[in-house]
Amino acid sequence: MHQNEQQKISSWKDFETQHPLPDHLEGKAVQALQQQGFIKSNRTRSLPRWGLSVAASLIFFVLGFYVNDRLATSTEGYLTEFNYMLLLHEDDKFIAGNPEQRFQEYAQWMGGIYEKGLKIDGQELAKQGANVQPIQLDKTRFTTGYFLLKAPNLKEAQSIAQSCPHVKYGGHIEVKPILKH
Repeated sequence: MHQNEQQKISSWKDFETQHPLPDHLEGKAVQALQQQGFIKSNRTRSLPRWGLSVAASLIFFVLGFYVNDRLATSTEGYLTEFNYMLLLHEDDKFIAGNPEQRFQEYAQWMGGIYEKGLKIDGQELAKQGANVQPIQLDKTRFTTGYFLLKAPNLKEAQSIAQSCPHVKYGGHIEVKPILKH
């Protein structure tokens, strides 16, 4: 490992120790979702499916923004710090669940990865996009998010992917090594 890389790791660990994940982050995200009308405090009715998608998008946005802010003290070499990509897929069997509960589960899951001394970052993706060349797509399966992960080997990356809450809700995760050139 180069001295520069060791300094980055040491700097990141010092930053993480000095700036722990704030307890109020979940409350702020839930409050923002309630103010926008995506989560109602009256639990007698469930949100429409699109409402859950929007709420989950906002949760991933807030979580991704915070994680990105914690990990990337500078953007130089940021992507080269990761060696695996976890692609999150959903199909019609995916059960979105309660957005508040999902947020808490993903935050705890990511926190556990940090405690192991590993790095992770991620973001939710829109279900619809554009193709440069016409291709045959599976219309029932969507890539809905990703995580960038720094893990010691493929077996550990697979183990981390298997422990992701996305699997619990019926999602599929594809683990891809990132090639370094």
